[in-house]
Amino acid sequence: AEEAASKKPVILMKAGTTQAGQRAASSHTGVLAGAEIAFGAAFRRSGIIRADVFEQILDYATALSMQPLPRGNRLLIITNAGGPGTMAADAAEKAGLHVASLGRNTAAALREHLPRAASTGNPVDVLGDADPERYVAALEAAQDDPGVDAILVLLTPQAMTRAADTARAIAGCLRGDKPVLAAFMGGREVMPGREELVAAGLPEYPSPERAVAALRAMHEYATWR
Repeated sequence: AEEAASKKPVILMKAGTTQAGQRAASSHTGVLAGAEIAFGAAFRRSGIIRADVFEQILDYATALSMQPLPRGNRLLIITNAGGPGTMAADAAEKAGLHVASLGRNTAAALREHLPRAASTGNPVDVLGDADPERYVAALEAAQDDPGVDAILVLLTPQAMTRAADTARAIAGCLRGDKPVLAAFMGGREVMPGREELVAAGLPEYPSPERAVAALRAMHEYATWR
């Protein structure tokens, strides 16, 4: 696994991490389950990306196959609603990622292109009536900032939200040098936007927490490499 992981990501989920699971595995295979701490140490040593639940296998694989590895752990969050932005910031800190401090030029660019009521801190709140152009302005400023290693774009459906147009605009302005993940929240209202992101090869997730977990896995693997 160490040899393989030095060339490409290896994602693994190990079952039998609890006493009940170990008993089930032993009765099924006839082999005693090994010590959980030993497996964890071996995985970290060999660069294996460990998934805790099944959905993370696909979440991590999607991000790792579609986006470049981050150069560091500094994350910028762009959102059109304060609540999801706060959720993403909480998840980032719990995951060991750093909510990036914006550079002076980045803050100035955001103030120039966003309404006065918008938040130009991090998370960057482009406001609930944001059109695709506001997302593009925030994304371009984030991509220009050398203090930002990864970007998470959040969208919630509001009265003026154009999910599909916003998704196309986001995909069209990406440069490919920093990982960009998206979380379009809201079920049927944002489904056209999610479909556009998938078609453009941009990883998208139903919640900020799942997107942040994928970014954490990317950062840990990049650090191991």
